[in-house]
Amino acid sequence: MHQMIHPLTRATYDAETDEIVKVTRDGKSGLYTRNGEYISGELKQSVDPEMCRWVASYVEHKNAGVGASARDRAGAFVAMKEEK
Repeated sequence: MHQMIHPLTRATYDAETDEIVKVTRDGKSGLYTRNGEYISGELKQSVDPEMCRWVASYVEHKNAGVGASARDRAGAFVAMKEEK
């Protein structure tokens, strides 16, 4: 699970899956979509949709093996250039 703390509200954003984010603030929590839309829970306040997308995207990329290393991508690019 990937977690981030909002710099202004201090709410905690936890990625449950690549589509569901649990947001906790002032002892209350709620589940939201990756776009910040309320699903369920005690916390019914609006949340930061960008933060939801950030934490959900981390899980999505980790599961897909994307973004493992910029160095790996750069190495693959250099190898392609050298072949020409």
